This record gives sequence, structure tokens and C-alpha cells, in this order.
Amino acid sequence: MAWVAAVCVAQVLPILADEAYYLAWFDVPALGYFDHPPAIAWWTRLVPGHPRAMGLILVPLAFLLIGDASRRFGLRAHQTVPGVLFFTPLGLAAAALATPDAPATVVFALALWGLAARNVWACGIGVGLCLWCKLTPLPSLIVLVPLFGARSWIVASIAALVASPVLVSALANDGAPFAFQIARIGRGSSFLETLAGLFLVATPGFAVALVCVTWRITWPVTWRVTWRVTWPVTLDDVKAPADEPVRTLRWLTLAPLSAWLVLSVFTRVEVNFTGFVWPPALLWLLHARPDWRFMVGGARLTTSLVLVGLVAVLIGKLPGPTALTLNTDRLAACRARVPPELPLVAARYQEKALLDATGSEEPLPYLRAVGHRLSEYDRRETPSVPTCGFLYLGDQAALGGRCDGERSDELFCGRAAVRCDCR
Repeated sequence: MAWVAAVCVAQVLPILADEAYYLAWFDVPALGYFDHPPAIAWWTRLVPGHPRAMGLILVPLAFLLIGDASRRFGLRAHQTVPGVLFFTPLGLAAAALATPDAPATVVFALALWGLAARNVWACGIGVGLCLWCKLTPLPSLIVLVPLFGARSWIVASIAALVASPVLVSALANDGAPFAFQIARIGRGSSFLETLAGLFLVATPGFAVALVCVTWRITWPVTWRVTWRVTWPVTLDDVKAPADEPVRTLRWLTLAPLSAWLVLSVFTRVEVNFTGFVWPPALLWLLHARPDWRFMVGGARLTTSLVLVGLVAVLIGKLPGPTALTLNTDRLAACRARVPPELPLVAARYQEKALLDATGSEEPLPYLRAVGHRLSEYDRRETPSVPTCGFLYLGDQAALGGRCDGERSDELFCGRAAVRCDCR
């Protein structure tokens, strides 16, 4: 059922701005891009013409691998693990959408399976390949490698060897694949947003249990009152049995989660950043309370399907580049309405990627607006932008003093645009 739901989402949902952006990366093959390492660029091109196909094929296999890892850990209810994982909102998104979380989920599953099977090669390769995908698995990986015990140095050596091409390339390019995420540090708090994100990613009941356990570690003085008020089970439900596999899963859950919660006090932590906490957390809690498996699975199925319905209803009503993602036919029609003598200039990478994905032979000129974030396009040669006589897809304030001539506001495909006429 979960796989069928993912296939439906992948077929019905039009290409999103970030997916079009990742597709454009592979036009210039490299070992790293501004924002992320190269895995997602290659992932989208492995099945030509179907950027989401690899997620539909490999992410379900990754959940089966995590299910086998739970069996090797000796956990109860391991048969239900793949399905319950698949029904999480992030699990469904990883399978249905072409984002860096998709390949990262697959290789993180390999690392977790390697830990359970005590296979240094599988674990080391999985850890190393995570760094080919994105930076956010790092807190979980820092905990996972030492859990291998005396052979941790072998795992770390294999991981360093596998990740070395990406790391060397990043050093040679001013850390471009990781620069944007690192630059978030110290730029505002997102603690409440992170807590709300846990509810979205893990569904409310599971999230409350997880936050309560973390609360116990961080604020032991208020632990007893908080636990009794927020979750009607005894402490023994999540503590026993305290054997080695359960201790391993606790470490893989509580240490990274605590790190993300602390970081969120002074850093922007997005909803999907904590995504590599929930697989071991789910294994742990399902082992502690196997009778929850139907409740958790049903709640996650309901949450995921509700989210899919909301996306389908709202996507055409949301502002910004999301409103441009209705379908590529609409994008092509919008672009065709621009007079040939009035070139269209993109203000942000989202609009440029989406409009370039309509199949036009001529890529859009790109002029980064003042105050907008840097993108991979800023590191490339892009078609030159005329000083006047163009339609600027962005607001007038962001254009600044770069346009010679009179400006008049108008709309283009539901987005604010500025017409720069020559004097």
C-alpha cells in the first residue's frame, strides 16, 4: 500500500522547483555543487526521463534492509518495521520525490544494517556514501561509528576512503557542497519549528514519546512530572529490556536528537534535518511496545495520506515558485507568451530551474536578486543579461539599480514581474 501511494504521488505531483534544480546540476557533472554533494544530481539521471524512478526502486529496498537490521538486532515486531517506516511522511517523500533525502535514506539504511550485521564494509561504505548525499546525517554518523566497538577505526577508515573524493573536491571549492548549511549556524532560533517538525515527521504520539525521553536526559529534575503528564505509559515501557541492541538504538536516537534540538536554539533546523533520527527511534519504541505497531502504522498512514491530499489541493494556491509547478505544459505556455524581443530573466534559481525544465532549447538568463540566497547558477557561466528591454521575474525592489529605463509591474504566471523598457 505504501509503495502504491508513493507511485501515485510520483506520477500525479508535478516536478517541484528543487527537483528541477537538481536535474540542472548534472548538465555540468561534478563532485559537488553549491548546497549539496553530487549524489542527488546523479540519482536524478540514472533512469533517463524519470528523475523519481530510483526512489521508487531503492527506497523500499532500504526499508526492507532496516527491517532485516531490526531482526539481526533481535528486536520484536521486526516484520512490521518496513511498512511502518514507509508510512512516515518522510518515508513517503523519500520514495516519491527526487531530493537528497532519497539517496541518503538508502545509504544510511546500509550503514545501519552493517552495524546490526557487524559488517565493517557495509557500515563503512554506507557512512562514506552518506557524505556524498548531504550533511545532515552527520550527527547520527558521529554516534553510529563508535558503536562498532573495537573495529570502529576500520569503519571510519573505509568511510573516509569512500568520502574522500567529495571531501577533497569540497576543500578545493571553498566547501561549496556544505557551505550553505554551515552558514546557517548562529543565524536565528528555530527551536519551536523543530519541535513542530518532529510532530510532522514522526506523527504526534511517537513524537511526544521521543521528546519526553529526550527531556529526561536533558532536564532530569522535571522528568517525572513531564513524563506522567504527557504520555500515559510507565517508564519501564521504554527502558526495558536494556540489552546491547536497545542501548545502541537509544544512542542513535537520543544523541543526534539532542544535538539537533540544541542546534535549533541558535540555528535554522528544517523539518527533514532530523530525518535520520526516526529509523532507530522507531525500532527502539516498537521493540519496547510491539502492541503499538498497528496504532503507529495506522496513524502514519493517515497522516501521510492527509498530507498528500493537502499538497494536491494547495499546491496551485501557494505563492512563489510552488505556484509554477502545476504542470510543465502551463510553464511552457507562460514562457511562449513572452514576446521574442523581450527576453525573460530569472530572479531566483527556483524559477530558472522550473522554466528551463519545460524543454526549451534556450536557457533563461539569470540575475540573482539582491538579498536572495546564492545558488549553483551563481557559480556558472549563465547567458548574459541585457541592461534593458527584458521581463524580470521578480519584484521591483529586488532588481535594484540594475535596470536602465522605465519599469512597470505586471504578473507572469502568477508571479510578480518587472518590465524593464529601454529609454
